[in-house]
Amino acid sequence: MQTVLAKPEVQQRLERVGVEAGTLPSAQFQKLLDADFVSAGQIVKAAGTQLD
Repeated sequence: MQTVLAKPEVQQRLERVGVEAGTLPSAQFQKLLDADFVSAGQIVKAAGTQLD
């Protein structure tokens, strides 16, 4: 993953769509995912929808 993200052409593509390329240690990445899951769950709940 680090090799691919280091390529200038990949970085340019990601920048064009507003993505910051980078890497995080596993624990920090897990915290990021957990926060995203919580946010997504709140959105689903507010919309009155259920995920099966």
